[in-house]
Amino acid sequence: MSIYFQPTWLYIKQHNITGLKYFGKTIRDPLKYNGSGKYWTSHLKKHGKYITTVWVQLFDNEAELVQHAIEFSKTNNIVESAEWANMVIENGINSGGITGIKRSAETKEKISHARTGTKHPITEETKEKIRATLKGKTFDHMKKPKSELWYKRHTETHKGKPNHLR
Repeated sequence: MSIYFQPTWLYIKQHNITGLKYFGKTIRDPLKYNGSGKYWTSHLKKHGKYITTVWVQLFDNEAELVQHAIEFSKTNNIVESAEWANMVIENGINSGGITGIKRSAETKEKISHARTGTKHPITEETKEKIRATLKGKTFDHMKKPKSELWYKRHTETHKGKPNHLR
């Protein structure tokens, strides 16, 4: 299991017009998040984003998340059933698509240790271009209020981290 696990929501969405359901996971606000499955997003484009969140549950334990997601996927036959838009079994960890290279925890730790403290070099010319681009711009969109859920999850996921890593 991952040492970098973030609290994760499992959810069920249902299209209000067609009745099609989608079982997924997110670390975002599950009430605002529409889902990202290939067939599901295609369905939403065709029929509109008229969806209801039928069920949500937050998991703080990765093993419980994975067990629940796989068990639910198999019990409800979400891949084979015409009632569901899922194309792969939801395991709660990744999308089930191409996930890249599988690395052991030891390898991940070595990579993390090797990259600690390294910075991408930025020249003075690049800094000047950035300053010129940002001059006079306001960032009011970043000041909009966040939901209580956002603050709770942000606080939990950043507990114990130094300010420069938040």
